Amino acid sequence: MPSFSLSVQACRLCTANNFRLQQLIVHANSCPLTASLKLCLYCLGTVLIGASVAPLAYWLGGAASHLHGFEFLARNEFSRFFDRSILFAAIFLLVPVIPWIGPFLALGFCGNRRFLPQLLAGFLLATFCIGTLAAGLLVTRLAWLKHPLPWAVLPNLLITAFAVSLIEETLFRGAFLGILRQSLSKSTSVLIVAVLFSTIHFIRPARDQIADVRWYSGFELLPTVFWQFSNPVLLVGGFTTILILGLMLGHAALQTRSLWLPIGLHAGIVFGKIAFNKFSKRSEDLSPWIGQDLTVGFGPILILLFLWGLTWLLILRDPRPTLDSEHNS
Repeated sequence: MPSFSLSVQACRLCTANNFRLQQLIVHANSCPLTASLKLCLYCLGTVLIGASVAPLAYWLGGAASHLHGFEFLARNEFSRFFDRSILFAAIFLLVPVIPWIGPFLALGFCGNRRFLPQLLAGFLLATFCIGTLAAGLLVTRLAWLKHPLPWAVLPNLLITAFAVSLIEETLFRGAFLGILRQSLSKSTSVLIVAVLFSTIHFIRPARDQIADVRWYSGFELLPTVFWQFSNPVLLVGGFTTILILGLMLGHAALQTRSLWLPIGLHAGIVFGKIAFNKFSKRSEDLSPWIGQDLTVGFGPILILLFLWGLTWLLILRDPRPTLDSEHNS
């Protein structure tokens, strides 16, 4: 583990970067910025803070791994701490950028009196579609179930799926879409957020790149995060799949004028994907039709398009009012 002086230096760097970004954002709140500039500033701040915090998170994780119940932290590579630090920075910076977004009602996202049915319906529809793909792999013997089945992990999988969906939908379909809709049309805003959503999920640092972690290692890792864009199969099968998912979730958010249906759809996809990985084994790699991840490949693209159509048919084309304001008027 690095010396104490390096830890102190990293803490000072993180504090300094955070202070400068806070000042920049506060100053920007009083200036007439375009939506694209606001989004660029937010993304830049997220990367700078995440890269600065990543070494400190890695060292703290190494220290915590000696405690009972936290031994798993010792098995995590620096790249994983880097990913989590970027996510932490994205959530942390939501607080100072809230004035950019404005009141929730002003964005067209109003109270939804059918939030629970839409949340559950989205989750069940997405789980059904991903489950259909998984069942096809099992029936064709391209995958098989583990014995015994790890039923005990289901509660944790549900919590993880809804936690991830709540965070990401609040960030992308809430904050980002809210910022862009102030100056752009609905369709353009949804498209830009979907591209950003796909790009952020598609970029990830290459593994085993940093052997000796130092206070600047987060910035050393930045040039390696775009390696997947050099693989045409991953680019088409992975980036396109997540792009379609982002478009579907954006469409659901705008049509229902709330985040409950997108959260349910997103949670169902995450739950189905990780449950399949926990409950089964794959016999062979089917790329580019189906990757190691059930949401990557040409097959998942068709499944997501089917889910989008099913969601529109069963939920989004329903003319009944969903807003509290419409119900009370």
